[in-house]
Amino acid sequence: MATAQEDTEYYAFRAMGNIVKIQMCKSAFEALRAAGADFRDPPSGGPRSFNYAGKEFYVPDSAFDLFNDLRDCGDIDVLP
Repeated sequence: MATAQEDTEYYAFRAMGNIVKIQMCKSAFEALRAAGADFRDPPSGGPRSFNYAGKEFYVPDSAFDLFNDLRDCGDIDVLP
């Protein structure tokens, strides 16, 4: 999940996809952080790659089930 709008636009354009907004309550954020999610620099593709404006909130594969459970119970909303 990108923290800067221009980064989301770049990802969406590159993947020919859409942009969604993700909102989560503090307890969901803390649960994901406890499961290994964290802010980090987006991966770089080398010296000619896109210059990112923000960070990404990376959720490891091992926390996907938790993310989905939090979404199912309404602690995380995915909006168009």
